[in-house]
This record gives sequence, structure tokens and C-alpha cells, in this order.
Amino acid sequence: TGTTAIFVSPSGENAILYLAGANRHVDEAYVDTVLDVIMSSSVLLMQFEIPITTIAYLLRKLPPAKPLVILDPAPAYSLSSLPTNRIDIITPNVTELESLTGTSNVEIGGKKLLNTGVKHVICKVGEEGAWLIARDQIRHFPSFHVPVVDTTAAGDAFNGALAVALAEGLSLEEGIVWGNAAGALACTRRGAQPSLPFREEVEKFLALYKYK
Repeated sequence: TGTTAIFVSPSGENAILYLAGANRHVDEAYVDTVLDVIMSSSVLLMQFEIPITTIAYLLRKLPPAKPLVILDPAPAYSLSSLPTNRIDIITPNVTELESLTGTSNVEIGGKKLLNTGVKHVICKVGEEGAWLIARDQIRHFPSFHVPVVDTTAAGDAFNGALAVALAEGLSLEEGIVWGNAAGALACTRRGAQPSLPFREEVEKFLALYKYK
């Protein structure tokens, strides 16, 4: 029952009004009913459309190494209540990065997030692609240039493709390329769910650009 009102500018950029609906009721008791499934998974992708108290509870329940945890901090909230050392990858966009760290500078904001205990930061920067900020590297991954119709769900497409790539054993760098490709394809269509590409589309798109 979650509902969003999406406003799209002539250039394809968007602003979103979100009402959580049933997502607000994803609580600790519900987590306990699905914990075995989560524990047996290789990748766990979460975002802040469910209560942050539930996310904190789940992170504390997880074993140290598995599953790999990806957190999309959207909409942005303070991370202070979370055991951030259990977050393997956090994927803010620039607006969320500024909300979380007080700066839109990708390198400075990314390092601030690393200092909270998060292991890797991937900052999505729209038409410029994405940045990986880790303790041993800072690397830019350029976007794929496509005709932009609607940027709604581009970040969701990025995160989904990243999670699939990592679950299948690809490297983090390869996963970011997959994410950029899926996000680019999502921008070529209107809507949220209807814009999300199928796997075959991502693979064909990457083959066209000679990426693996």
C-alpha cells in the first residue's frame, strides 16, 4: 500500500512524495518470521522505506560476514542508530550524501561515511555515473549516455543490478558497471516499475558497449 507521487521535469529529473503505507509495519516480529531466508541469502539489499528501527534490529541479528549487506539510504535518515560496521556497501545519491554527511563533495562525504564503519561507499551521481569510495581507492565509473525520458527508479535499477552482480560472484567494480547500465536503461522509459530493465536487456546493453 506504499504510495508515491512523482513529479518529472521536462529534462527528465524527478521529485518524489512518498507515503509508506504497509511498509511502516515491517517490524521486528516480521523480521523474525523471515530471518532464516535472509540468513541463507548471499546478498541483502535494504532501504529506508521501512522503519529504521527494523533495519537496526536486523543488522544486529546478522552474522559477521553473510549475507553481504547493501543499504540504499533513501529517503535519507541519520545512521547513528545503526550498527554501521555491518553495512558492506551504502549507495547514496548526492542529495542523500549531503543529508547524511553535511557535504555534497563525493570524496569528503564518502570518507565521512567510511569513518562510521561502513566498508564501501558508492555514490550515484546521475548523468555523471557513480563513484566508489573505499579505504584503499577512490574510483569514478562514467555513465552510459542515453536519451533521458524519466530518471525515476534509475537508482533502484542501479541497486538491483549491483545486488544481482555481486550475488553471482562478480567483483564490486563489475557490479557498479552493471548498475550504471541498468540505471541508464531505466532513464529511457517513463515510470518506476515499468522502467526497470530485464536482465537480458542489461546484458545486451553491456555487450553493445563491450563491457562484460
